[in-house]
Amino acid sequence: MSGFSILQSSLQARIKSRSMGVKLIVVCGLALLMTIPALFVGALVEDRTKRATDVIKEISGHVGGQQIFLGPTLAIPYNISPRSPVDFAKHGMYLVFPARASAVVKTLTEERRRSLFTVPVFQADLKLDATFDLTGVPATAPQGAELDWSRAEIVVGVSDARGALADAILTTDGKTSTLVPSGIAQNISLGGDQKQPIKLTLFGAKVEGTAKPNAQFYVISILRFSGAQRIAVLAYGKTTHLTAQGDWPSPGFDGGFLPLNRTLSRNGFTSEWSVPFIARGVRPKEMSTQSPGSMHQHWVFRSSKWQTLINPSTDPSNTYFFFWDWFSFLTSRLRLRQASESTRHNTSW
Repeated sequence: MSGFSILQSSLQARIKSRSMGVKLIVVCGLALLMTIPALFVGALVEDRTKRATDVIKEISGHVGGQQIFLGPTLAIPYNISPRSPVDFAKHGMYLVFPARASAVVKTLTEERRRSLFTVPVFQADLKLDATFDLTGVPATAPQGAELDWSRAEIVVGVSDARGALADAILTTDGKTSTLVPSGIAQNISLGGDQKQPIKLTLFGAKVEGTAKPNAQFYVISILRFSGAQRIAVLAYGKTTHLTAQGDWPSPGFDGGFLPLNRTLSRNGFTSEWSVPFIARGVRPKEMSTQSPGSMHQHWVFRSSKWQTLINPSTDPSNTYFFFWDWFSFLTSRLRLRQASESTRHNTSW
């Protein structure tokens, strides 16, 4: 009887060993099989991501893309005469920023749909004010530069001019004029030491007789633009104050400075910034186009939530979770079955 028991125990151990090997092979085979749908999921995610990018480009081409605005800035062309017969004359643009700047931005948003994708777009009404004090100007002009005050312009900058919904208006000392493409420079790049400098298209209006040495004056610019995903305003004054409001219920604020005050509700948001001179990190209130400084850091408002939204049904994380949950279910079932068989064999003998 004892010999029979030993034989049965040996046979049971051999069957158990084979059963473990078979189960291990089955689990590995299932894991290998599940890599096939995982490849399909990866291809689907890549296709949807590419399609989302194409949708953003398509809609941005109609309403304007991400918008960055530069408020009223005085642009004065200058010339540098050649110093020797072999030297050449040099030309440039001298920029004078306002002593005080105030901006009000109001936005209305909607969602544009293409297939499974939605892209939030906005319409923005901007009122950009500037108070100029030209006492001591020029203070940082290049050596030998001669400023041509007769060609001076007040310019504003925008990153994507395709989003213009109305003519831009500039009011200086009670005189109103329409902003047109600047005759001094068509565009300007700020943050030239960065990998991706900010390139702005310039629109300007002549201020002959108003802009002159030691003068003080006040200007107001009115703009209306559309765009997609993001809107930003550069801190264009020595001291800049900005108020922004809109109907987007969950905006994101980032950039060089966070808002001092903000109110969020289901109906929209209201936010306020104040950027003092000492916080900007820019030494002079003037600069030439040869030294654009660090203005690229001063994005005082950006709604990062205005971005392409992928339909929740296409969220790849849900698919991955399903496969992982199914795999865990199979392995747990094998473990429970193994435990039950082991218990049954132990109680039988």
